[in-house]
Amino acid sequence: MARRKKGLKYPTCGCNAGFEGGIVLDPFMGSGTTALVARELGRRYIGIELNPAYCRIAETRLSGSSRPRLR
Repeated sequence: MARRKKGLKYPTCGCNAGFEGGIVLDPFMGSGTTALVARELGRRYIGIELNPAYCRIAETRLSGSSRPRLR
């Protein structure tokens, strides 16, 4: 069962408890795409990446991201 909220689908248990966005965890962050989308959706995020080259790429992408937030 899923319900619509602002054009996006969210899973639901059917208990009408409501939905509140949490923190997005990406344990394999790579170039930071998940973090960029989380930011656009107004979510907080935690990204973990072991490769220093990918860390630099993600930092560059996230620091240069001035795209408006999706609603």
